[in-house]
Amino acid sequence: SACDFTPEMAQKMGVEIVPFYVSLDGEHYRKEGKEIAVRDFYQFMVDNPSAYPKTSLASIEDFEEVFRRQAEAGRPTLCLCFTG
Repeated sequence: SACDFTPEMAQKMGVEIVPFYVSLDGEHYRKEGKEIAVRDFYQFMVDNPSAYPKTSLASIEDFEEVFRRQAEAGRPTLCLCFTG
């Protein structure tokens, strides 16, 4: 995520992060931190210096899933979105 929280930090603070998607091969996008470990992402870049990973925003459905879960739990929710 753009905020660089570790999963442990997020859990300790009660923060749920909606991951963005990364593609290392130009075709298959995976959720950063969920379907591909952050460490594996960076290791790929080290092992493949000529590769150019691409990112894509989280989907509306990804946000909706988190918002719904928080609403059902009765938790107030603040969403901060970063792009750049």
